[in-house]
Order: sequence, then C-alpha cells, then structure tokens
Amino acid sequence: MTNLLAYGGNVWLVTITAPGADVLPWDESGRKVELHSAHEWNRTAAKRWSELHRRAQQATRRELGSGDTVLAYAWQMQSRGVLHLHLVLGFESPAEQAVAWQYVRELRARTREFSFGFVDARDRDGKRGRSMVMEPHRAAGYVSRYLGESSQLVEAIAAAYRPTRLVYVARRLTSSSGCTMTRLRRVRFLYWIRLGQSRVIERAGRLPVWFRDQRELQLVQALAGAAVP
Repeated sequence: MTNLLAYGGNVWLVTITAPGADVLPWDESGRKVELHSAHEWNRTAAKRWSELHRRAQQATRRELGSGDTVLAYAWQMQSRGVLHLHLVLGFESPAEQAVAWQYVRELRARTREFSFGFVDARDRDGKRGRSMVMEPHRAAGYVSRYLGESSQLVEAIAAAYRPTRLVYVARRLTSSSGCTMTRLRRVRFLYWIRLGQSRVIERAGRLPVWFRDQRELQLVQALAGAAVP
C-alpha cells in the first residue's frame, strides 16, 4: 500500500489469464486443468511472462519513446489450478495513459505466442464490467485484499511449481517510499523487540548493525508508525 501511495496518481489494474481449454485441457472433474498440464504451465509462467513483458515494453518504447508503465504485479492461483497475473500500471497523466494503452495492445498482440490467455484491461465502465482505473489509495486497498485476504495467493505460495517472486514492486516506488522487503522484515523485528519477545539480542549479545545506522533506523521507525521505546 505504501508503495502505491508513493506513486501519487491514478493507476490501472490489468489482469492476464492463462489460456483456455484448447491449450490447458480440463481433468475428468471438469473443474480443474489436467494436473501435468497445470504444473508445466505454472513452472514456466515466470520465464514466459518476463519475455512477454520485455517484448511488449520494447515495442511500446519504440512507438512512444517510453515503456516504463508497470508499477507492480502479483501472481495468484485461479480456481482451475493455473496462475494468473494482476498488473498495476501508471495511469495519471495523458502521456502515462498513452504508454499504458500501447503496452496493453503490445501484450495482447503477443499473448498467444507466449501461451497466455486474455488481457482484461478496462479503463471505463461498459458491458464487460466496471473501470479498473482508480485512485492509488483505492488500488492499494484492492491489491492488499489480494495479498492479505485472498486464498488464491496462499494457494500460489503452496503450489509445487510457481514463480520464485510472486509479488513485484518497481524500484522507483520503493526508492521513493523507502518501503522494501528488507525494511518490512526489520519492522517485524522491531515489533517483537517492543513486545520483549525477540531472542536475537540474547543470542547475539547485541542489536543488529542497522540499529546503529540512524538514517536506516528512522526509516524503519517511520514504517512501523512509532519510535523505538
């Protein structure tokens, strides 16, 4: 949430699905993709996505001079047993909107080549549903529900074959907000120290090195929302 708020403008939530039954056949139950096909698709999903994104970004940059539109993404498991991908694209200025739309067009032109399915991208209300363009705080809440309340992320984490990195945030956002995975782990450490339930000091005999870095400590404190007692 902190990182999306650091962007400061409207964003566009776009979803990329796995292909249909012509590529991923159903099992005998008719409710899930055949297990071997699902495992193989999930196993190679990250590599195929990386190349799809790279090609779409390059084509967008050639067309418009910029292709930097992806702010974040998260993988989730569909109920049929294959992964799908939620993208967060910058969509504030007219220039950013043009880049985002061009990027989506380039994705759609290549999904079959990289064995992906439908690119669900709605920037206005219509027959296909509500617009997925929204303010950053609303998008942050939306994505947080994916990550915190949805069983689909848990299923993705538990999957035998899945991308190593299930959640990505652009470096330009983490640089602006100071919110990184390392600092979030330090926030958790700080929390346990405050509760008197961390045994790190007892075992190591001293606080971690980053405690002596005043700037780093202040950043962690800011993320934690309170000062060290």
